[in-house]
Amino acid sequence: MPYVIRDADGRIKAIYNAPRPDAEEVLPADDQEILAFLGHDKRSGDKAAPLLKSDADMARVTEDLVELLIEKKTIRITDFPRGAQEKLLKRKRLRNRLGDTVALVEEEEII
Repeated sequence: MPYVIRDADGRIKAIYNAPRPDAEEVLPADDQEILAFLGHDKRSGDKAAPLLKSDADMARVTEDLVELLIEKKTIRITDFPRGAQEKLLKRKRLRNRLGDTVALVEEEEII
């Protein structure tokens, strides 16, 4: 259950997985206020969908950048904290299994 902090107008301004001194109010994960804050409110037509897709695209770009820097020996995988190393290696294995079939840039997209 999410713990929330509200602003002076009573709107949610932050959500946490655990209680905090300033976030003691608990709401169900499917509460309309929680969904609206996260951009998944069906009434708003999911206006945040383009931003969420952009986040996924940027994550892919960042992944590719890290791979490039490792290939060029600018950085080493061991330069990252252990948790980051595990995530990078897991993503690399997943992408290899998929055969890198997911396009990074759409053909009609102009760079």
